[in-house]
Amino acid sequence: MRSLINDVEELIALGAGDKYRLNDTRERLERGKKLYISDLEYLEKLVKTHLGRRLSPEPRKPKRVIRQKPVEESEPSQPQTESGKKSRKEELEEYEKKYLAGADEGFTINEDGEIGEKTSRKTEKSNQDSAFGMCVKCGSAISAEDLFCTSCGAKR
Repeated sequence: MRSLINDVEELIALGAGDKYRLNDTRERLERGKKLYISDLEYLEKLVKTHLGRRLSPEPRKPKRVIRQKPVEESEPSQPQTESGKKSRKEELEEYEKKYLAGADEGFTINEDGEIGEKTSRKTEKSNQDSAFGMCVKCGSAISAEDLFCTSCGAKR
C-alpha cells in the first residue's frame, strides 16, 4: 500500500519541488507529526503534476475509544428529604442568609498587606488632591504634570 512518505520519497528522487521542504515533510511524517496545511497542499500539487495521481492517504494513529459502562436506571431521582438532609433550594437560601446578607460591608487593606478598618459601599472614597505631590528630597509641592521638583531638581 502506498503511503504519504513513499510519495514524498518519489518526489525527492525525481528532483521535483523544493528538496529541503520535501525532506522536512518526510521527517515530520516519520516522527508521526501532523503536516501543516500549506505543506499538504504543496504535496497534493506536486503529486498531481509529477506523479499523475492523487495524494496517498496520510497514515493515522488509531484513535483510542473510551467506552462508558452502561448506567442502570432506577426510580426517578427526587430530592432526598430524609431527616437531617436539606434540599438544594433550602441550602442555597441558608447560604444567602448567612453570607450574602453582610455583603454591603467591606474592609480595606493597608500598604503592609494587613486588613484595616471596615468600610461600607455607601461611603465614598476620600478624594485626595492628586494634582500635587510632595518632593522626596526637599518636601515642596510638585504638580502632577512636572517630572521633577522645581525647587531642588530631584526626580519625582
